[in-house]
Amino acid sequence: MQNFSYEQQLQWKQKLEQRLLDRFAHVEPIIGMKNPYHYRNKVQAAFGLTRRNEIISGVYQSSTHRIVPVERCQLEDQTADEVIGSIRKL
Repeated sequence: MQNFSYEQQLQWKQKLEQRLLDRFAHVEPIIGMKNPYHYRNKVQAAFGLTRRNEIISGVYQSSTHRIVPVERCQLEDQTADEVIGSIRKL
């Protein structure tokens, strides 16, 4: 859903909740975050080498062991980005 604006994401989720749960109970409106970035504390990073033996870090592509390079993550804490970048440089 990263291709949607934050407001569009909230609207989409609200409609989904209402469709799935409305027949069972009243669905309250979703309350969005003031700053919907860098809120996640859990950090996972995969490290590997490119074909040119350059060190990369990122996440695994779904159902593979292929590393998709990620320089900065909009969800993870910014300090985590810095730590991962430092490890990559080592």
